[in-house]
Amino acid sequence: MITILHPVKRQINQYYYLKSLIESYQSYVNEWINKSLNNIKEDAIAFSEGDKEIEDSMYSQGADTIYEQTDSENLLFYKAMLIMVYSYYEGIINKMAEDAGTQGRPSIICGNYGKVLSKESTDKVAFLFDYILPLRNHLCHNDSGTKDKDYQKATKALKYLNDSRYIEMDYQTDSEGQIVLEKCSIYFIKKDFILDVLDKEHDILMELSEIAGYKNTYIGKIEK
Repeated sequence: MITILHPVKRQINQYYYLKSLIESYQSYVNEWINKSLNNIKEDAIAFSEGDKEIEDSMYSQGADTIYEQTDSENLLFYKAMLIMVYSYYEGIINKMAEDAGTQGRPSIICGNYGKVLSKESTDKVAFLFDYILPLRNHLCHNDSGTKDKDYQKATKALKYLNDSRYIEMDYQTDSEGQIVLEKCSIYFIKKDFILDVLDKEHDILMELSEIAGYKNTYIGKIEK
């Protein structure tokens, strides 16, 4: 029997690709680091001509450069993945809302089918809206032009994520002690945090797909 996934369920299954990409990234980075360090070691031995002090100095400088470059690239990767992970969720929610003829909010989508989300999923939706959406927006455009209420929401979200150690950032505050978003620089995002966000999104989308009644198509039958 051949199973043809419903188009929305097929989109939801992109979860597995994103999860695999995030989980496997560091192993590729470590492999590259090890190869680079070996090359640096060989070059240091060759150019030092037996002088151990010169060899160690060359290796240390080269290794420092590799680790600095890796830290920068890791941050760029995890920022991009956070944006991609939220876009995955947002795009499917919008598609579900379009199918239901409603606005793109999970609670409204459920209401269209006479259902409500479980409390667990409702809490996850709130977390994504209150913290991940502002973080995504900040990563995309530094909240330039964000006004009043949304600006305050973003500063509270980033402060909570920083205090909770999900992210690490440098920032300045204004005369009232509020974070100035335009002068806020995120320099670390935990991999496990992004995976947890992705898991939350997947749980919500799976529950919504059941409420919406999305069905797969089955072709053929199993030969006995």
